[in-house]
Amino acid sequence: MICSRSCQKLRLLNRVIMIKVADIFQEKIYGSEEYKQMHKKRPSFPIVVDIEPTNACNLDCIFCQRQVMKRPLKILPFELYKNIIDEISNHESTSVRFSGWGEPTLHPKIVDFVSYARKKGVLTHLTTNGTLLDSKLSYKLLKADLNKIKMSLQGLNEAEYNRMRRPKNDEDPRCGYKNITRNMEEFIRIRNELNTPCHIQVSVSMLKKEQENLSGQQAFYDYWYPKVDSIWGLGKVGVYGGKPLLTSFQRVKDFGKISEKDLAQGRPLRVADVNKGKKCDELYNKISIGSDGAMKACCDDADNNLVVGWIGKQTIKEVWDGKILRKLRENIESNNPKRVPKFCLNCDNYF
Repeated sequence: MICSRSCQKLRLLNRVIMIKVADIFQEKIYGSEEYKQMHKKRPSFPIVVDIEPTNACNLDCIFCQRQVMKRPLKILPFELYKNIIDEISNHESTSVRFSGWGEPTLHPKIVDFVSYARKKGVLTHLTTNGTLLDSKLSYKLLKADLNKIKMSLQGLNEAEYNRMRRPKNDEDPRCGYKNITRNMEEFIRIRNELNTPCHIQVSVSMLKKEQENLSGQQAFYDYWYPKVDSIWGLGKVGVYGGKPLLTSFQRVKDFGKISEKDLAQGRPLRVADVNKGKKCDELYNKISIGSDGAMKACCDDADNNLVVGWIGKQTIKEVWDGKILRKLRENIESNNPKRVPKFCLNCDNYF
């Protein structure tokens, strides 16, 4: 009995230490003074580089720009990826986030992506829908020393999830809500078993009827918070406060892909009010690189509207300090609708 209690205490202590170490990785990027002061003094290099391993996906979510995306499906070549990491590795305060307009775990070399970056000393984040995150892949990603994973859910429950997220293949059981939650819990179990400091975050967005569902939000929180390190989008019940995050249909509202009923349940549709003068964080902390090699000014750009350079033709540093991005920053800061790109006027994140 004494040994059993001692073992339990030791495991608990290891878990507390592990979470604190995982939070160090989170804090190093998003808690840094460089990140907080980005508008007063633009960082000399992006703090975060978004890398899109592929723009292919196994889901067909009703809110996603992939519904109207015109770009051909691509996977980022590993040799091109290595060139990106080699440059980033010269900048200690920069991390990479595998996300974009596809499911990163569909890339056959996603584990190699993580491993190469970590061997170069670059912190790694992975955003995933969780459908392919089985035990084998989870183990490999964790052994490759992944620093953070963000598992994206939509809706507080299975019914709401099914309303917003739809598999391309209705017969694929991997895309079901129950399988995804099992995968998430298995990743957590393996992380704890390996005692590796990977920050685990669950993110959620919801429709309006769920925004007032405090009991549903509390149930979601009670289920996930003891298991993960942070929850994004839950509002006052969650870690970050504020209102629960409503699902946005802003970018797909004009294409007839969304029913009026669902549109009414999403984030309010509007044209960005540039006169408010709120500055865009994307232009000061991040570069997004597509699976086609396009360097873009905004991670919300699914169809290469704001291309500022191309990997292989320019370095990230050249683009970061270059005329195109500098002019774009000036236009956004002008608060003049005639100077702000049309793509940015359809933004519901920063204005």
